Amino acid sequence: MRGEPGPREQMRRDDYEKTTQLGASLGLRLQWDGVVYASRSRASLGLCIWLRFSLLLTLFVPVALLWAQGGSSNLPPQRSPIFGGAGGRSFALSCAPGRVLTGLRARVDAFVFAVGITCRPILPDGALGPESAVGELAGGTSGTPVAVGCPSGHVIAAVEVRAATYLQALSAQCSEWDAARRRFRTRPVQSVTVGAAAANVPQHVTRCEFGSQPMVGIWGRAESLVDAVGFVCDEP
Repeated sequence: MRGEPGPREQMRRDDYEKTTQLGASLGLRLQWDGVVYASRSRASLGLCIWLRFSLLLTLFVPVALLWAQGGSSNLPPQRSPIFGGAGGRSFALSCAPGRVLTGLRARVDAFVFAVGITCRPILPDGALGPESAVGELAGGTSGTPVAVGCPSGHVIAAVEVRAATYLQALSAQCSEWDAARRRFRTRPVQSVTVGAAAANVPQHVTRCEFGSQPMVGIWGRAESLVDAVGFVCDEP
């Protein structure tokens, strides 16, 4: 029959209890058998803490790098709702792969009768190349032709849509393009507008969520006028 533990034995047991409490908070189970000393328990606990820290570091570093780049690669396209009326036929206009949306074309009068896009390529060094028109205008043939574009080195990352039954105006917000990181800076520096809208016409703003995904296309419905529009954000 065992007597009362000596001072050293009691110290080891006290250390073990403290180690066990800490281990329990990390999901560990330690067992006292009178032979394993507290120093060994602490060594095992230290190894487990190191392993858990390594796992967290492995998960955190890639996420931190992607955040610094403005978002993950190979994200799915972000397609906004379309804003406006219910009429018209579906259309979609997109920049080619490796290009970004930098300007708008239209035919306008009291309404926007037709809409189109202009794009710039991403050059090998990440800078933006020369702007060019893409495809035909979607919509009718009435109205005055207009074209607006962002300054050189800027992309469209947000658009204000003014539409009720028909589209009346589009105001594109231009953000600076960071060539080295291949992403846009979130704060717009300038807006370019086609059309005009009365104060009581509903206003809708659509923005690209990730810096690595500027706008690359427009979609909606149109016939003799543009009924409704939305935009697509994606990695070029």
